Amino acid sequence: TNSNGTLDTSFSNDGVAVITAGNASVRGYAMTARADGSVLAAGCTDLGGATSDDFLLANINSVGVLDLNFGDGGSTITDIGGGTDCAYGTIKQKDGRIVLLGEADILRNGVASSDFGVVRYLSGGALDKSFSGDGKANTEFRANDNAIARAGMQQKDGRLVVVGSSAPSTGGGNRDFAVARFLADGSLDSSFGGDGRVLTDIDGGVDVATGVIQQWDGKLLVAGTSDGDGVLVRYNSNGTLDTSFGVGGILITSLSGGLVVNGMALQGDGQVVVAGHSFSAGREIMATVRYLFDDDDN
Repeated sequence: TNSNGTLDTSFSNDGVAVITAGNASVRGYAMTARADGSVLAAGCTDLGGATSDDFLLANINSVGVLDLNFGDGGSTITDIGGGTDCAYGTIKQKDGRIVLLGEADILRNGVASSDFGVVRYLSGGALDKSFSGDGKANTEFRANDNAIARAGMQQKDGRLVVVGSSAPSTGGGNRDFAVARFLADGSLDSSFGGDGRVLTDIDGGVDVATGVIQQWDGKLLVAGTSDGDGVLVRYNSNGTLDTSFGVGGILITSLSGGLVVNGMALQGDGQVVVAGHSFSAGREIMATVRYLFDDDDN
């Protein structure tokens, strides 16, 4: 859109770019802008297989058409484990490489489960084989769990943090915040949680993390939802809960209509905003909450 909110008709002639793939389904869940004015869109498509989705990364140039120099004719499709794979978030690294994150169906010893799926690409759309040997990493948090990654970021030191949720293979309604940290080569960072992975159970119910930022002091702030309430959880750099924050490292925000958090942002002054939705008079309404932090380092 233009700065006044009207559609920019110099983009795809009418301000709207539509990406199709023949008769295949194409779904987009995340996007990020590049310095050259192009836009990276991430999601999934069943173009690569008749019965399952794969990660999809497309590059739309500044005039609203696919950049044919990116990937294979403007996009790249990645199968992680042979099952259903879908990307829900992106990380644009400082060096121009692109990371997609989401869920990847994996078959282990005849048992299917869903892992964090993390894939890194070179700036031109090819798989970055310096990452986990083939550009693709899948991570489970407990045996045969159902884990889904929703958001991620690159720390100041270059390490990657990916957040989402994990449910045990035993089923039931329980789902916990799941946080994984990766080194530059795609391996799990053992200095975080002992093996690169941390699970946090908020209240024994359904807990889903959907955003993460690194604050001025290096601590990680993760946002999400726990049984209809908004939640912030702060972790020390080693993955332990920061007990100086909230109650034991956890801050719960309750609204009369509930609060489902879908994303978060760090303001330039160190304050934090989360956005999502609540409910009023039987319908969903947009909800935005800002939290104040004291930046001791100015």
